Amino acid sequence: MAFAASNLRSVTLPDSITILNEGIFSLCTDLADIVIPNSVKEIKLEAFTHCWALKKMVIPNSVERIGAMAFYWCTHLDTLVIGSGIKSIGDWAFNSPGIPGPGGDGFFNSIESITCFAPTPASMVADAFESSYSTAKLTVPHGSLEEYRNAAGWKRFAKIVTDTPNDINDDGEVNIADVNVLINAILNDSGAFNLALDVNEDGEINIADVNAIINVIRNE
Repeated sequence: MAFAASNLRSVTLPDSITILNEGIFSLCTDLADIVIPNSVKEIKLEAFTHCWALKKMVIPNSVERIGAMAFYWCTHLDTLVIGSGIKSIGDWAFNSPGIPGPGGDGFFNSIESITCFAPTPASMVADAFESSYSTAKLTVPHGSLEEYRNAAGWKRFAKIVTDTPNDINDDGEVNIADVNVLINAILNDSGAFNLALDVNEDGEINIADVNAIINVIRNE
């Protein structure tokens, strides 16, 4: 808790740092900008909890473990990038719930964009992103789409897409095969709740999404 509850607004850490220890920046409510070097291997328990001003967080490729509640109640965090080395993410690591009951603020923050570069899904408990599963767009590496869609914790995200835009079937190309996936989903109504098929992001899965894919193919 070396810098806990301080008035820090911006931090650049040196390459000699390998661990961000428990509560090191917890309750730094004005901290809006921090650069974590590609030498850090672990972000421990409550390291950034209640850092309300953070809007974007980039976790470098070197980080293997993110501890429980590491970014708990970071109420303005809307963009998250997780590097390729991540192996485990703890309880409520990125959860930001409201306060229920009388006197509660009812605040419930959802991260809008999550990009994870790890080809294999990290070990993760089911509630790590509890406040963001239904709203966040999770982008994962090409070839890893089905693995993330079936991995414990990760499979709770409503929208998981590949880092190749519009490559619905994750074969590395955008072509008629992706159109066929959409058409089959519409005809069978199997895509009704699969937000990954909502290509134009209008909240529905229909012919407009098919047309969007066709336009991409035509313009290539």
